[in-house]
Amino acid sequence: ANWYRITSTATDGLADEHIWYTGSSAERMRIASDGKIGIGTNNPQAELHISGAPTPEIRLTDTTNSVEANFFANDTVGTIGSKSNHPFVFNTNNTEAMRIASDGKVGIGTSSPDELLHIEGDQPTYKLTSTNPLATAVGTETIADIDFEGQYNNLYRTTARIRARQDGTWSTGTANFAPTALDFFTQDNETSD
Repeated sequence: ANWYRITSTATDGLADEHIWYTGSSAERMRIASDGKIGIGTNNPQAELHISGAPTPEIRLTDTTNSVEANFFANDTVGTIGSKSNHPFVFNTNNTEAMRIASDGKVGIGTSSPDELLHIEGDQPTYKLTSTNPLATAVGTETIADIDFEGQYNNLYRTTARIRARQDGTWSTGTANFAPTALDFFTQDNETSD
């Protein structure tokens, strides 16, 4: 028979853990003695800990326009995003910082991205930082590359590259004295390239 029960593990008259059961005596939820809530687990490790298989999920739905946001995990990946055909927005300090539009375009500084990545602002900067220490202050070592890749017949190829590199002796004492150069590479019509 189906039945419902709430029990406490207290033995001294004080609440220790509260456990909710439904159906055939299956535990459904627990509030541990430290206030953590477990659903699908009897040992919650966070303020709200949901455990299960195949895909435990938290879903929020605004019924005005059927907007759905969810957070779930499955066997290989954790996912957060919008389940409905609506943009997904990241806020910091109660202000929009980044948006993924419903068509997959990403906007930083704009709520209407026109391209796959659209960055908008007062003199916006896109920054690449190499954490690889240069072997010598004198040389032409690569600092960073931007590659352009194309696909034909399911074969992907790097078709062009812009490379930032050393171009002389870098100062060991002056941070801003670091001679550099930009190299531009493209493919020609030679099959050996």
